[in-house]
Amino acid sequence: MKNFKAWEIIEGFSSREKVLFRQFAGLEMVCREKYVVQLYDLLVTRAEDIPDNPAIFSALYPGESFNDSRIRYLKAQLFSLLKKFIFLQYPDMLFEDLAVFKHLREKKLMNLYRKEEQKCTTENKLVPPEKSMDYLHRYFRAFEWHNHNTKTNRIATAYLEQLNLNIDLFFIIEKLKLACTSHNLQRLYKVQVQTSLLEPVLVHVQSENLQEKHPLLAIYYHALQMLRTGDAGNFQRLKSLLFESDAAFPVDEIKDAWMLALNYCIQEINKGNTDFYKEALLFYEKGIENQILIENGYLSPITYSNAITVALRGKDYDSAGQFLERYQKNLQGEEQQEYYHFNLSKYYFETGNFEKVIELYYQSNIKEVLLHIQVRIIQIKAFFEMEEYEICRNLIDNLQQHLSRKDILAYHKENYRNISRMFRHLLTLNRYNPQSALNFLKKVEHVSPLTEKTWLVAKVESWVGVKRGR
Repeated sequence: MKNFKAWEIIEGFSSREKVLFRQFAGLEMVCREKYVVQLYDLLVTRAEDIPDNPAIFSALYPGESFNDSRIRYLKAQLFSLLKKFIFLQYPDMLFEDLAVFKHLREKKLMNLYRKEEQKCTTENKLVPPEKSMDYLHRYFRAFEWHNHNTKTNRIATAYLEQLNLNIDLFFIIEKLKLACTSHNLQRLYKVQVQTSLLEPVLVHVQSENLQEKHPLLAIYYHALQMLRTGDAGNFQRLKSLLFESDAAFPVDEIKDAWMLALNYCIQEINKGNTDFYKEALLFYEKGIENQILIENGYLSPITYSNAITVALRGKDYDSAGQFLERYQKNLQGEEQQEYYHFNLSKYYFETGNFEKVIELYYQSNIKEVLLHIQVRIIQIKAFFEMEEYEICRNLIDNLQQHLSRKDILAYHKENYRNISRMFRHLLTLNRYNPQSALNFLKKVEHVSPLTEKTWLVAKVESWVGVKRGR
């Protein structure tokens, strides 16, 4: 019985290849199913008279009732193991199946070659590509089949369309990804990055309407158009594609586009577009639920904090509180309690529960230096709101002592020193003197960096009814 695929490959092996494969299969890290190795040994020792499935079962499982599906499983596992072994013999090959095709050609196993080609062809029709590399993979498959068939048929053209389409799609998707990265770098760092051939590519995409036919291409097409034009329509199209496709594509394939959409929301929020508070929070929540914002099994404390900040800035206190509690468990180790207490302090302060902020002052034991400083700043503001000015002065002194540490970056030191200085000035300010208030506001406007500028300005304006610029 020689009509199964694993045996066809084994039969074509040289004596040396059989020995090498047996050594490979015997490695526990390669194969933990001992019966697969035993099946191989049985086949090699009985090469002249290959047993049928019942005989194989009796040899491997003496005394047990025949189970045909178990033997089929072992044969499939042996074939899979053989393909892995063959792949290692062709280090120049990017994909396992292409190494197998080359091996089958060289061994003149054309019957098995045709079976595998038909299997891959069916797979191409039934399984849509999940990542750009899938298009490259399909290109190389078609390239293999085209070259093989032209040796027997000089006018073979059956694979040319596949070759053109798949190499184009791979190139276009990667070009769009690169263009998104380049545009983002230009925005963040004010550097000029040239993306060659981008305009002809976009013209081709639009003329062929490729963004309507290929979802992965569409994701990065609309991401790029969103970055270039700032148009909310492209953002909404990108959002729809991402939310529809988050289960269809691997996380690594759409994570960059997800972050571009999220950053667009933050930019719109910073422009004063309040509609985007909910949009950003939705991207945070779905990004965590679908593992897109999870790294090495954990949620970044920065992402956790940013999402809560977005909800608080949008005055969506219910969502902020729910997010705070729901995703605390996704933080790693000590970060759980430290970042939970930090964000809980923010939550209590923004909801006007200053007593709770002060309770946390006595309860929290945050060791991370910058986080400790940020919590202290929230607590200074809470004590200020409760008119506990002497405690404010003591906390400001404590804050300045922390800033003497050498492990705090210069930017952070400058920012926190400015905050300390402005807080001290605020404590001495005559809130009933409009001119004094205006002078303070002008001073605050010119101090940079100063991350508490908004609170300082709002506090002074609320006292005397003045506005900046008057």
